[in-house]
Amino acid sequence: MDMLLRFWPLLVIALLTVVVVRRVRGEPLDLKDAAVTPLVLLAIGTNMIIGIGPTSIDLAWLAGLSAVSLAFGAARSATIVIERRADQFVQRYRWTTFALLVASLVVGAALGPVAQHFGMHEAARPLTFTIGIGLAGEGAVTLVRAARRGIEMPWKDLGQQLQQRLADRG
Repeated sequence: MDMLLRFWPLLVIALLTVVVVRRVRGEPLDLKDAAVTPLVLLAIGTNMIIGIGPTSIDLAWLAGLSAVSLAFGAARSATIVIERRADQFVQRYRWTTFALLVASLVVGAALGPVAQHFGMHEAARPLTFTIGIGLAGEGAVTLVRAARRGIEMPWKDLGQQLQQRLADRG
């Protein structure tokens, strides 16, 4: 666990680099990228938050900062191109997506010291949690946009697969 805490910034940067490079090139729209990456970052961040024993002030600021991150993620999603390539739909980032990404980092960097000035502990605002919230907002809105276009959703057969697995066990 100490090693994870020591190297988490490098892990976050590596994970984000992989995600961004793939999305610039265009990658298939799937549930894994829309949900798994944000959930991993949220789990790491939540673990860090729980570990410090946040105060009510920490939690209030965390809720506000999370709302900002979520809003930026949703706004980024509005700039993503969803297109068909070789019988599958892909999502691709545009320059405006990156502009919003940079803007979200600048706003987050500016709000952090304000929150700390008003009583939030620095450790109660882990970068992994904030980025995870933003990616969750982006992924959720992207999947909704895709569904509205009639794109087959990745979870379409999830219920049938689960029923089949349960039947195979029983």
